[in-house]
Formats: sequence, C-alpha cells, structure tokens
Amino acid sequence: VFFLKPCGGVREAMEYIRGHGSPGDVILADIFAAPTILSYQDSGAGAGIKDRSIYFERMDELRDSPEFVAEKTIAMLPGDRPVWFVAEASGYARRTGSGYLRNKTIEMQRLLKKERRLRAEYHTDRSRALYFSARSETSPR
Repeated sequence: VFFLKPCGGVREAMEYIRGHGSPGDVILADIFAAPTILSYQDSGAGAGIKDRSIYFERMDELRDSPEFVAEKTIAMLPGDRPVWFVAEASGYARRTGSGYLRNKTIEMQRLLKKERRLRAEYHTDRSRALYFSARSETSPR
C-alpha cells in the first residue's frame, strides 16, 4: 500500500546536509520546510544545524508577485557562502515529478541556478536539498 511506503522528509534532507555540508554553509528554507527546521533548531535535536545560518522564504505574496518575492529572498543571501536550499512538497504530500513545488519555490531554485553552481542534490518523495556554490565559485558564462 502506497501510504505505508516510508519516504524521507525535511529531517532526512537535514541529515544529508549534516553529512555533506560544512558549518559555514547557509540554509535557505521554503515555507513548508521551515517548521521542521525551526523545531530542530529550537530543540537542538538531530541535524546539527545550530552552527549554520538559516534564512527563510519571504512571505510577501499577498502584495507582490511570486517572482518578485523570490528575487527578494535570494538577494538577502550572502554571496560569499554556499547555500543549501531545502524545500518540502506542497501540502506535505508525496509528489514526484510535476506538482512537487510551488511557483515561488521553483523561481527561487531558478535564480539560485542562474547565479551559483549546483554542486549536489538530495531528493525524496517529500523533500529536496540542493547545494549551491558561493557566487565567487561560479565561472563566467
């Protein structure tokens, strides 16, 4: 039965980051990943994220377009540090392929790929963690 199939979520994505990242890395969380990350940060349990800078997706969608909000979110990230982008599937559902992410999340991912080099990826049915280089590590196109 599909509902009994174990699947990874934000916790597993954060464990991947702990095993593959560095303490100076930045974490950018979308709104669906944020509650889990905040819970780990507050409790100190799992994922070893207390030594990381964590940024959260801006929430200005009622006034601005998803594209504009995505640009503001990406602009607040430090350019000299690598970024892990953690996103959870919309509605915590198990979604593969289309329908996995919201438009703003897709736009943030596109902007990160435009200005940084994608170095590593972790995917499950419910979450993803994408590792992007610092801006200084990208080569001119």
